[in-house]
Amino acid sequence: MADVPAQQRAKRLAAIQRDWLAPAWRIADDDFSLRVFVDYLCDRAIPLTLALVMPLKDVAWFEAQTGLWSLQRVTQTQGLTRQALEQFDPYGPLRDCRWPRSYVTKPIFERAKILAVQQRWQNGWPLSDTSHWLGLLEEEVVQLVGAGLLAPRPTTHHADCIHWLFDPHTVADFFDRVAAHVTLFEGGRRELVLLHDSARILSTVGIDHAMLVQGILDGILPAYKRYPELPSLGHICFLDLRTSDFPDILHARRGWVAGPRFVTEKGLAPGTVWRWVDAGLIQPQPGTRRYFERQRLEELAAAHLTAP
Repeated sequence: MADVPAQQRAKRLAAIQRDWLAPAWRIADDDFSLRVFVDYLCDRAIPLTLALVMPLKDVAWFEAQTGLWSLQRVTQTQGLTRQALEQFDPYGPLRDCRWPRSYVTKPIFERAKILAVQQRWQNGWPLSDTSHWLGLLEEEVVQLVGAGLLAPRPTTHHADCIHWLFDPHTVADFFDRVAAHVTLFEGGRRELVLLHDSARILSTVGIDHAMLVQGILDGILPAYKRYPELPSLGHICFLDLRTSDFPDILHARRGWVAGPRFVTEKGLAPGTVWRWVDAGLIQPQPGTRRYFERQRLEELAAAHLTAP
């Protein structure tokens, strides 16, 4: 075979790899001739084929010789369940660890690269990996931390969120707690609005991602998923919240009330609250346009109703 051109030799070796594990040839996973053949391929950096790798991916000697790990082997090293780790695949920090020839649905990983990631995760997941695993933007994870829903490791929880590190199991537990409140939607999917879009729509009334998640956990905000599995928090959906009472319910817990609602409750003339705003007697709460401190409105209403 030494006189055969390199390209043709590679094709012949690929055919041998394909046929070697066929029932007529295969004796056992630890067959001596098979191990010698794999040694030959590895020593000469000849690309391995899927036909050779897939049947042997969980065999110890094959892992040792090739440096290729199955997803099951990776989960054992990382101490996470397969489902938890699959949330990183194929677009997360493990993407660059994949063996290029493997299937997306049946990934094979390169051991050296996985160990490098494991070293990086030794003290916890950085903010970037945590946000990717949850399916949220980094600033949205920061909102969750600010709301007390998720906490970095104590030694890294300081003003500079770039250096935060999160315990993987804490992140997974948080995800599971939220997912437990999310139900499969039985209606038309076009009726649903994704978490990110809902937060954007409701930002004008002071609602952010963390508040929506808090509403889910408190059981006051019905949340839905489009499919039986929930791949990330970013896939959480709601019915159109612009027509719901959720902002009023949430802000009422903070002692706020919408100006129009307060006017209706008290039987005041339309525009009364805005006249108080123009007079400098009260201002909307920060980040909102229509919510006010109820106690202050009550004081102004009492003075208004007793005025001559």
